[in-house]
Amino acid sequence: MKFFLLPSFIIFSFFAIAQNLVPNPSFEDTIYCPNIDETSALKNWSSYSASPDYYNVCANAVPNNGFGYQIPANGQAYCGLYIYYDQTDTNYREMLGTQLSYPLISGQKYFVTMKASLANSANCASNNICILFSTKPFIDTNMTFSTWQIKNHSNLRSQNIITDTLSWTTISGVFIADSAYNYIVVGNFYNNYKTNKILYSGTNCFAYYYIDDICVSTDSIACNWPVNITEMERKDVMKIFPTPFNNFTIVTIPDENISVNNSSFTVYDLLGKEVMRESISQKTFIIQRGSLKEGIYLLQLNIQDNIYRKKIIITN
Repeated sequence: MKFFLLPSFIIFSFFAIAQNLVPNPSFEDTIYCPNIDETSALKNWSSYSASPDYYNVCANAVPNNGFGYQIPANGQAYCGLYIYYDQTDTNYREMLGTQLSYPLISGQKYFVTMKASLANSANCASNNICILFSTKPFIDTNMTFSTWQIKNHSNLRSQNIITDTLSWTTISGVFIADSAYNYIVVGNFYNNYKTNKILYSGTNCFAYYYIDDICVSTDSIACNWPVNITEMERKDVMKIFPTPFNNFTIVTIPDENISVNNSSFTVYDLLGKEVMRESISQKTFIIQRGSLKEGIYLLQLNIQDNIYRKKIIITN
């Protein structure tokens, strides 16, 4: 029997591109259990501008925290930051950053995804939730606030204004590296004039978003690309009424191109425990509350090989 050794650069290249290059992508790993908003407890990641926040179940900051109520998109933690803060005219921004596990390869195509959700307490919603790649960290005291932060450029951004406070919205794109970038930064890199907003109350815009589940990989599977949940968020696959509900709610699937043969729905509680599962054969069906307690649940439609998810709220 003969054994062949692959050149080390081939092994490195394959390993580097076949995984998520973002360390601690869902913010699960901690150096210690943080006090509420303590990003210094977050492994790998650092504050690259101002004071982004870190929320973890171990600190009783998930799902309830000072900015609202949100279940993690993945795991037991997420981060929060101001994408737009209209207190002053200095284009105030909060940013998180980390060094990638391996540098990007120039000329290589990468799939990039990130999940975001508007906080309940935000009085404003905006676009420009961005990812920017860099060859050096932005923690540089020699750089002034204005010279490095506002570039009016990013490698991934939400062009639409994200207004959903109930579910996570997936921001996704394809990026061809033009340099050996080895840092990733999350924030808003566009100035106030190039950021679109919807103001719900007050006179100043404070757009605060939760961030979770970041992925960069040449492997589309590693980043769940294309992911059916993303398609659900681009077009509203499920219509749920009433919501919140007391005794029952009606779910409708209006898309005529979706078939519900051999399909089912599952309901999960906040701990990820399955509390209900039923088969469905029609595009309109009823979910009975039964013995479920008041609270927030995750409804998952299992339609053939596709999965669609949305939160449901039960009240008394």
